[in-house]
Amino acid sequence: MSRLLLAALIGGIIVFIWGSVSYMALPFHAQTLNTFPGERAELEEFFSRVSETGVYMYPGQVDAPEGAAADKREGPTVTMMVLHPQGVDTPMWASLALFLLVNCVGAFILAMMIQGMRRGGAPALACVLVGVLFAVFAIVVAYLPDAFFWHYPRERVTLSVVDILLPWTVVSVVLTIMLKPRPE
Repeated sequence: MSRLLLAALIGGIIVFIWGSVSYMALPFHAQTLNTFPGERAELEEFFSRVSETGVYMYPGQVDAPEGAAADKREGPTVTMMVLHPQGVDTPMWASLALFLLVNCVGAFILAMMIQGMRRGGAPALACVLVGVLFAVFAIVVAYLPDAFFWHYPRERVTLSVVDILLPWTVVSVVLTIMLKPRPE
């Protein structure tokens, strides 16, 4: 069990490091994020009309004329904006710790799958492939539905797919090596 936990920790750290490098050191994510134009006072007035934390869209369902198709909207559209009117009081270290924890849990699940395959005599390449498919599954069921529904820009979708697929492929290789059955 200690090898499994160590593998999960190392796997989680690999994904954590990739996420940190991808968001903080590489320029690609910053290039896909935009800020609202305008003077600070205009923006503060705009945001002052919202009192509750939530996910907002414009135009909302309330704005759709009765009987009109809600999926056809004219003019500017904000498909999703997460707004915290009072700011976010979670310190960065807590968000990073949660990111690491979630990745360690994911790596633990993958490590259990790979360990079972390795004990059953599966070839290393099959174990790595299962790890890659694990990442593809996460992309298909957890990320792409939101990306398509909320109309994320293509560049953002591409970066997010790479940010999931690349580190989890590396983790698959590392876990496959780490969890090789010991000779008896």
